[in-house]
Amino acid sequence: MGAQEITLLDRLAIIDLIETDISSSGTLPPLSKLYENLWDLINRTVKGSRIDPLKPHESLNGFRVFELISEKRENLGHLNTIYLKKPLPCYYLVYVEVAPPFRRKGLGHKILRYFREFLIERSAIGILDNIIPPEDPTYGIYLKHAWEPIESIIGENVPEGCENYMVYLPPKFQKRDIRGQILKLILHIRRKRPAIDMRDNERMVQRTIEEFKNLYNALLLYFKGEIGSKRPSPLMRFMFTRF
Repeated sequence: MGAQEITLLDRLAIIDLIETDISSSGTLPPLSKLYENLWDLINRTVKGSRIDPLKPHESLNGFRVFELISEKRENLGHLNTIYLKKPLPCYYLVYVEVAPPFRRKGLGHKILRYFREFLIERSAIGILDNIIPPEDPTYGIYLKHAWEPIESIIGENVPEGCENYMVYLPPKFQKRDIRGQILKLILHIRRKRPAIDMRDNERMVQRTIEEFKNLYNALLLYFKGEIGSKRPSPLMRFMFTRF
């Protein structure tokens, strides 16, 4: 088996496919090679990560995508946003995610910090719908990056269904009275949400298909010796059946 030849993300994908009691059950060979230096590799990958802002023509369905990538260009997370021109230049933050093995290591802060600097550079407002439950430890992450609840910008007359919206105002807008324009922008986003969400779902389906293909290729690589010898082990049969 060639665990040392596959990438970190391949290893993590295979591990994610495994039930926790498989390798200790005694009925299947252990998968210890997958775990060799795993946490050290994860930490080193996080340390060497950077943001890759995909060019507009590289993004799909009108989204501007910012990817968190490792030194080996493995994808660790991403932020999807879409640009709206009127009534104010605005980037609506559609979705931000860090892959589960790399969470709680500062990468969420890293990509939000980059996005904030992007908004300042573009002199554009940021808007998002914060759907994180208040009891979630990451609920306040946006507050730490100077995002403000919508009511602190436009007052208490927040439209129904917009209570969780948050706004980031770059320095250019901080001393201007733009409450009316922000309200119009929020309502404009609300009207466009079904179309935006549909396009985002298309991206998620495409990403899921890509992850499926990557996992299949990882299994082929991990079990290439057994595949070549045409002598599949119980573990190999189980993994491909589970896949």
